[in-house]
Amino acid sequence: MPFDLFITSPRGRGYRSLNSPYDSREATRATVRMMLIESPSSSDETQGFIARVLDAPLGETVTHEATGISFRTEEAS
Repeated sequence: MPFDLFITSPRGRGYRSLNSPYDSREATRATVRMMLIESPSSSDETQGFIARVLDAPLGETVTHEATGISFRTEEAS
């Protein structure tokens, strides 16, 4: 089943990832990592956050506190 990754900026601007649809939720990992590249978080914290995004129920928004960037994965239509 393909998935879309929706990203919302700290200012509230939302958009669907240009790489959507992804073949699997695991495939969204690289996009989330790229969005957090400037994050002041440690590598371990970033990896933990990415795991939260991948494990969140479909449709649930997960916000990275240090950057304010939010991620939501949904089944592609």
